Amino acid sequence: MFTPARPRWPQVNDGHFMHVGAFLQVSGTAREPAGLPTETQRRAESRDKALIDAWQRLLAYIHNLPVPGYGYVRVRAQEEPEFAKRLESLVYSSQVVETRYSGDVAAVVIRIGKSRINQLLNSDFR
Repeated sequence: MFTPARPRWPQVNDGHFMHVGAFLQVSGTAREPAGLPTETQRRAESRDKALIDAWQRLLAYIHNLPVPGYGYVRVRAQEEPEFAKRLESLVYSSQVVETRYSGDVAAVVIRIGKSRINQLLNSDFR
C-alpha cells in the first residue's frame, strides 16, 4: 500500500538552529551587562539572557510549523490558550546542552526531542 512521505522539518539558515539526529538544537547568545560588580554576576546574567534568547528562537520556529486545520502553530496557540500553555511548557523544558563564554558574550545551546514536538502537535515530521 502506498503511503505519502512524511514532511521534513523546515530548515532555518540563521546559524542558531540545528537538526541533530532525533533532536532540535538551538543556540542563544547575549552580552554581559555593564554595571554589575562582579564577573560571576555578569556571567550569570548573560547566561540567563542567552537561555531566554534560545527559548525565544525555539518557540518562534515551532510557531511557524504548519498544522492541519489552523495553518500554523501560532494560530492554534492564539485560539487555544491551553495549547499555548502546553507549548510554552514544552519549550521551557528543553535541555541545556552547553554554555560557553567568549570574552563578554555567553552562548547557550538547548535541545528538545523531535518526537516530543510531534506528540504535542499531533504531527509526523521526520
